[in-house]
Amino acid sequence: ASKDEKRRAELEQAMRDREWALIENNTHNLIAPMQLLTETYDLSADELMEWVGRLAPEIQATPEAQELVQVAEVKRRTEPGQPYIDFEDSDAEGNTVSLKSIIENPANKYVLIDFWASWCGPCMAEVPALKAAYDEYHKKGFEIFGVSLDNKKEAWEAAMQNKELNWLHVSDLQGWQNAAADLYGVRSIPANYLVECATGKIVGVNLRGEAVAEKVAEYLK
Repeated sequence: ASKDEKRRAELEQAMRDREWALIENNTHNLIAPMQLLTETYDLSADELMEWVGRLAPEIQATPEAQELVQVAEVKRRTEPGQPYIDFEDSDAEGNTVSLKSIIENPANKYVLIDFWASWCGPCMAEVPALKAAYDEYHKKGFEIFGVSLDNKKEAWEAAMQNKELNWLHVSDLQGWQNAAADLYGVRSIPANYLVECATGKIVGVNLRGEAVAEKVAEYLK
């Protein structure tokens, strides 16, 4: 890595250390649960509950801490080994498509539920890796079910066309109020869940970059 990259990594680590110190030093006030709510992406349900347990009793009773408990409960429902949660949503033509119909399609062995949006830079950065995985494994039984958190139909459709996202797409165009995102406890995007069709179980969560192809390759040997 270049000097700049190394420096940036060090700065990012220093910031993260400061954020965690802020949480650890403020378990008796609202700063801790509020900061924890911004960190839920990287924490498992058990880790979240462990942190809630470290908060002072009066802070555990606050709405912020209760929200952390709810996030942990949803995470527990969507961790690897859990059954997928079915939902239905509309495609660009207005047809209703259910996740169940994709998972029960005999052509599919693994389905990646991918939460994204056209306005989300990090989501767009994942596109090349998703396309590579799709191109290589689609014929072997890998499908992507994209759920967009867009509000504007034009922006959503333009992203699908311009980026040539040739897999299945749905959206209720409700942005962060998307019902499927709510079911899966999605609080930041990109977020994804890999489902094994034969068992209906979630086998991967928040796979980024090469990890998608690696995980699918492992299963579709």
